[in-house]
Amino acid sequence: MTKSRHLRLHIWQEIVYFMLVAIAPAVVTCIEVFQSHSSVFKITFSSIGSLLLLVIILRRFVLRNYIDKLKEKTVLLEHDYSIKVGDQNLCKRQWAINNMIQYIYSIIVMVLSIALAYFLLAAVYEQVIQFRGAALLMLLFVLLAVVFKLACYIVIYRSTLKDGDNEG
Repeated sequence: MTKSRHLRLHIWQEIVYFMLVAIAPAVVTCIEVFQSHSSVFKITFSSIGSLLLLVIILRRFVLRNYIDKLKEKTVLLEHDYSIKVGDQNLCKRQWAINNMIQYIYSIIVMVLSIALAYFLLAAVYEQVIQFRGAALLMLLFVLLAVVFKLACYIVIYRSTLKDGDNEG
């Protein structure tokens, strides 16, 4: 079986982007968190942060194709249902299951993100931690990641212009 080609960035570009947008800010946050004098806060924040990072990594690198296929199947089911193809109850049932799986993943990410943000904000408010410039550093990492990914797309676009000129 031949594997179909996909339009994607190279894996190293995805890894660099992920490191700048997720890992670097997480490291900065961990440095700030572990300077806290509250052990309960350290353990709670670390646990929730680790779970959230694990879920995001699993989604990005492991479950990506599965979730994309679920979305495609959902669109096909909606189409079949609208034109009355096949068993209507089976379409509804499968559509509901596909949406539940996608929704449960979204709920997990949202709840973990909100919990992490709550603990972080509560810690800053109660002066358990101080974000001495860390927020600015995190923003700079994210901005660098955005510029990096845009540059990757520009390089791909420019390379297609050069290839197109050679063929004509």
